[in-house]
Amino acid sequence: MTHAQIQTFIDGRTTGGNNPISTERALWEIFKNHLFIGQVIWVKMDVADIPTYFVTTGPTAGLGKSDNIYSGYAMPNGNNGTTDDSGLVSVAHGTGYISGDTGGEATHVLTIEELPENIITVHKFTVGETAGGGGGAQPWSSDEVNFGGNNVAHNNMQPYVVEVKLVRIA
Repeated sequence: MTHAQIQTFIDGRTTGGNNPISTERALWEIFKNHLFIGQVIWVKMDVADIPTYFVTTGPTAGLGKSDNIYSGYAMPNGNNGTTDDSGLVSVAHGTGYISGDTGGEATHVLTIEELPENIITVHKFTVGETAGGGGGAQPWSSDEVNFGGNNVAHNNMQPYVVEVKLVRIA
């Protein structure tokens, strides 16, 4: 659509007629008609507005209410045929990351293997008789004490889901 066509549509939907709507709603209708089922969009919304636009309880929690601009959309929370993406960040599909894969951990307790190598050298000497029978200090000696840890790599990524990231360029 050209800018003029969009403006004509908005003007026709927001003024007069039997059911005038807001400019926001008119723009959403244009946008929504160009999305396909399964396409993900991100919307910045005040948490207090969620009950206005979405069902908040029961088996359809997260479903856009039929009387508003989010009708036909659902939050990906495991209900309404969606996956549960709660608390996940997106990672773009690419080398080492295949679309649909998940990973990362919200918390991680390090194992001994994952601790940094921690070797301490202890220098010591003893006081006592020398080989010739007299008293005195013995030569320095040293021992290495390993307090655990092998520098093994460990997961340090927050929970994620891999998605195909597209940028429209034409």
